[in-house]
Amino acid sequence: LFLWPGSYGYSQETAPKPDDTASDANLLEFPLDLIDKGQQLISTQVTTLAESLDRFFGAERLYEEDNRSYLQMNLIGIKQPGVTPERVVDVRGRVALPRTQDRLNLLIEPNQQEQDGDQTTLLRNATDSTDTFAPADYSAALRFVIRLTDELRVNLDMGIRATEILEPFVRSRVRRTHSWQKWRLNLAETFYYYSSDGFEAHSEMDWERRLDDYTLIRSSSQADWLDREGRFKLNQSFYISNRINWRTGVVHRLSIIGYNEDPAAIDQYQLSFKLRRRLHRPWIFFQLEPLFLFNRNDNFSSSPAMLASIEMLFGYTSDNK
Repeated sequence: LFLWPGSYGYSQETAPKPDDTASDANLLEFPLDLIDKGQQLISTQVTTLAESLDRFFGAERLYEEDNRSYLQMNLIGIKQPGVTPERVVDVRGRVALPRTQDRLNLLIEPNQQEQDGDQTTLLRNATDSTDTFAPADYSAALRFVIRLTDELRVNLDMGIRATEILEPFVRSRVRRTHSWQKWRLNLAETFYYYSSDGFEAHSEMDWERRLDDYTLIRSSSQADWLDREGRFKLNQSFYISNRINWRTGVVHRLSIIGYNEDPAAIDQYQLSFKLRRRLHRPWIFFQLEPLFLFNRNDNFSSSPAMLASIEMLFGYTSDNK
């Protein structure tokens, strides 16, 4: 009927003591949580700005890695000293097939040789053409989206490339993204197999940093393995992208292009300033790009060029603002 000390409860010797270790851990968790949330917020801002700028400037990578349906049409004018002005038609698009949860896409795009990350091929193809409007060679493919997350994306494409003949090809792309504070790292690897040219591979590493709400700097390192030539093509580019307002943006670019020949040598420098402006409709853009080429074959003397284009973009304008 009576609870004597020692019968129930705890004696003075056995009474539980506060867990000092747990208290210390809780004290540490609070500032670490604040640091984690701050890091996630800054990383999200970097990602949002990078994707917004890529979307506004029509970056190739955006169309490569997004799943939405779109149709893009470009009319490009090219002017070089001593060369008849040329115009090039460029059309590409993607259709996300219904009832596939965007995991199956139909692609139409210029051939990979036409979109290798610099303007050299475009300029050469235009000046070699005798057509008033010189369309690029095209490919059509069916894309299987194997994995799609914010950090990892894996695609597999199977299609036909149209040149002088119809040529089947297989392409696989893996992209990994990692963010830390104001920096974002993009790693991408693309493998190709063409029935006539054999294997090709494209490796890319991009470092991006947000300077303010409208400015991004990017360092892009690329390497292309060309099986038919047995050598690497190397490209190191630096970009400063700035969104002036809703209608206008500019990109400054410096590119260094070379091959791993024996010995490895720089083949060309490129310096350009790109002005892009949205016109009276949110899906029409005008772009002007003065470009200076410094070729090894010309002892790196300056060779100017001018690219101007009108771009129409359908089905992909909802967040272009």
